[in-house]
Amino acid sequence: MKKIIHDFSDIADFVTIYIREAHPVEGWQVFGHRFEDMKDHKTLEDRVEAAKFLRDFDLKCPILVDPFDNQNGLQYAAVPERLYILYDHTVMYFGAVGPENYKPDAVRSWLNCFRNEG
Repeated sequence: MKKIIHDFSDIADFVTIYIREAHPVEGWQVFGHRFEDMKDHKTLEDRVEAAKFLRDFDLKCPILVDPFDNQNGLQYAAVPERLYILYDHTVMYFGAVGPENYKPDAVRSWLNCFRNEG
């Protein structure tokens, strides 16, 4: 996604929204990744603190945190991860559940078409 953000930052605004932790140590845990000791958030402050790990990815876009009522995660069926394109308050691309089913090429293709039509 870093390359897509770089290539299309002239026509699109990108954000990352950190939602509830998909694999907390208290729940369905996935072992063998660098964040396997992440705990379930008990407060919004916990979630904000946990979101700081996203800085390690140097995404070159703002990192937002979902409110504690999980408004974005629920509205966009984003657990554990998902890619979206919104245009004029309308969902234009609704990606499959990631990260296994990410299709960044589909995002790139949509953005290329948008650039060429504009």
